[in-house]
Amino acid sequence: MKLYAAGECGGLTERIACEHGLRHRLISFAYKNGSPMKWWVTERSPTDFPPVDSFVFLDSGAFSAHTQGIAIDIQSYCDFIKRYEDAVTVYAALDVIGNVPETNKNVEIMESQGLYPLPTFHRGSRWSELQRLCERYDYFALGGVASENAGRKILQNWLDGCFSIIGKHWPKRIHGFGIQSQWALERYPFFSTDSTNSIIGGGLGRVSQFVDGKLTTVHWTQYSRTHIDASVIDTETEGSAYMQRIFKNCEALVALEKHLTDLWTHKGVVWS
Repeated sequence: MKLYAAGECGGLTERIACEHGLRHRLISFAYKNGSPMKWWVTERSPTDFPPVDSFVFLDSGAFSAHTQGIAIDIQSYCDFIKRYEDAVTVYAALDVIGNVPETNKNVEIMESQGLYPLPTFHRGSRWSELQRLCERYDYFALGGVASENAGRKILQNWLDGCFSIIGKHWPKRIHGFGIQSQWALERYPFFSTDSTNSIIGGGLGRVSQFVDGKLTTVHWTQYSRTHIDASVIDTETEGSAYMQRIFKNCEALVALEKHLTDLWTHKGVVWS
């Protein structure tokens, strides 16, 4: 299972995060027109991030743009993908939030230009749309849950419904947008998921650890009560220690990823 770290940060943080084991990165086109991609392609050296290990997921950033009232030009997005296609492992289709027909038109436009965008089935859409995706694609995404902060019961009921349909067309490679709760990743055979927990969470003061098969995340003020580790503590003289928290979070994410990969391998779900 591939766990992508989403969220924006500077080039120095990108480089050092790689040194701490980060191998899967989700970058949003809506953020400064995908400017972080330039570091991955032009500024990093082969020793920063071995190309054989790199997996870069390009998201259109449609939801973020929608909430900010920003329009994303589909041709600009297509041109960007073509420019960096060799560096990108997978790229999402440009969604039109709340409008399935217009979203599907965007997928058709991208496909007509020789691209292979990842379509998404959103929570709230008709189940017939998921059925259509299962019949047409071997790799697609489930989304529309991160922004709603859905509790476990709601999310589990929806994912149960999704995978009951997907199971009839198995095997399918499924990406989960904004889904990285350990219980969900142990319950459903995702191919990949993403979350901002590692990067944005570090900036918000959160520290993650993977110990004895469990991922835990707490604020640094709570973490410092049980750990002698000044590197994660914000101080008036040193300022924010967010970079160190991001690095620790990335290490925890990598450990969780290995745990999940081993778990699903034992269950017979192995992706080439």
